[in-house]
Amino acid sequence: MASQGVALSLIQKIGGIALSLILVRILSKEDFGTFNIASTAVLFMMTVSVQSFAEHSFFVGRDSSPRYDRHLGFALVLHGAIFVLVLAFAAAAMISSSYTQVAPLLLFGAVAPLLNAPRIIYTVSLSRDLNWKRIRLLGISSFAFAACGTITLAVLGFGGLALMCQIVLAPIPFVADMVLNRRELFAVSFDFKGYRESFNFGSFRSGGAAMLQGQKMAESLIVGGTVGLEVLGVFGRAFALAQLTTGWLSQQLASITYPILAKFEPNTSGYRRASGVLFRFCVWTAAPPAVAVAVADKAAITVIYGERWLDLVPYLQPIILAVLSLTIIAGANVVALGALGARFVFLVQLAILLQGLIGLALALPISLTVYAWFVAASLFAISTIVVAILVHVRALALKDVVRTTAPAMLLVALAMIAVASPVWRFVETLPHFLALLLVSAASATTMLLLIRLLDAFGLAEALRFMPAPFQRGATRVLGLVGLSSHANRGSTS
Repeated sequence: MASQGVALSLIQKIGGIALSLILVRILSKEDFGTFNIASTAVLFMMTVSVQSFAEHSFFVGRDSSPRYDRHLGFALVLHGAIFVLVLAFAAAAMISSSYTQVAPLLLFGAVAPLLNAPRIIYTVSLSRDLNWKRIRLLGISSFAFAACGTITLAVLGFGGLALMCQIVLAPIPFVADMVLNRRELFAVSFDFKGYRESFNFGSFRSGGAAMLQGQKMAESLIVGGTVGLEVLGVFGRAFALAQLTTGWLSQQLASITYPILAKFEPNTSGYRRASGVLFRFCVWTAAPPAVAVAVADKAAITVIYGERWLDLVPYLQPIILAVLSLTIIAGANVVALGALGARFVFLVQLAILLQGLIGLALALPISLTVYAWFVAASLFAISTIVVAILVHVRALALKDVVRTTAPAMLLVALAMIAVASPVWRFVETLPHFLALLLVSAASATTMLLLIRLLDAFGLAEALRFMPAPFQRGATRVLGLVGLSSHANRGSTS
């Protein structure tokens, strides 16, 4: 099931790259800047959605049935309030001299919380049943539906409204499938007294997520107000490129691992082993594309966005480090949620908020590039501290951390040597697409060989999450047949 989810996620990610290739050639930098502010405001409100509360269902025993009716009742009240708040944001934008063009996007985006209420309940239900295949198929349908609307409006000249389609239209296929196949989930109960346990569970997580999105909203408003919407659009595209190429697979696997980890007793050998697999994926799948795009930054920008976006270059490398650190933090938080509880995850998110606010106050006045490097360095420090704490409380094995990070650190060192060598001058003369392809292939191959050399058993265990045909072929080519059999026998998932 997990391998099917990975394969479908790969298809969806390829579609996302194709959509970006189209949109950056149709829409302006100011369109992206306007969307950045509007989407950040909507997503800030959505951080207190029912998602964190409904995920309490993962911890309900198999002999009990989660009360999805209570979750939906709470969702209707909560998301109704979010709808009203987004409309209030739109009204404030209308009377503002600086953000008038953001108001139509907010009015359109206000529909998203209402559509997401049933979508979240349905997705949590499918996740609890480990029905990854249906989730990914619906995800692909959702992406295709939203992409068609986005491209249509972009071609018709609707600018930022076209980009907002990705948020508004995405829940519709989930809701439609819920109507056709799981109508019982539309039952509603407003028993808020009985909802207390779920409410307590979700409060810390929602508060932490709201702080993170609040930091992003403050960043968008301050950067946009300081350097203008066009530069904000460029800065936002740098983050989008980093997220597009770095950590997407580990994020998918984190969503798969979370319900599985919830079934283990914290700090047991089974929990540590599952945590080790998740940590490997966070680092191993994120490091090769991060190194490739950081090294071949101009080629990556030109191929994916076009030459008119080359002013991303000063921001791309620090932002890649920041996104890589956030990927590790996200995986670590999944582990910490079971081992240390929601309060610890809240404190980690508070630390991320504080570093962002400090950066906006101290580094941004110097320059946007200095701010980007400040955020990258502080997030890397936070990720290191969080992983060290998980090792200390025996939620993550030290040997797994060492064996996982060693190949990534060696890859970075080899990349720095390669850039300083005469060979790199030849690579720079190649066409951008060929240069990016060559660097990406070299980065991925080198990382794979380093992993095979330093952590063969961990590689065999990680391959079990890949699609079956790929798993069998890779196991034979890499000489992991015996180790793969041993990993399967000792599997905890």
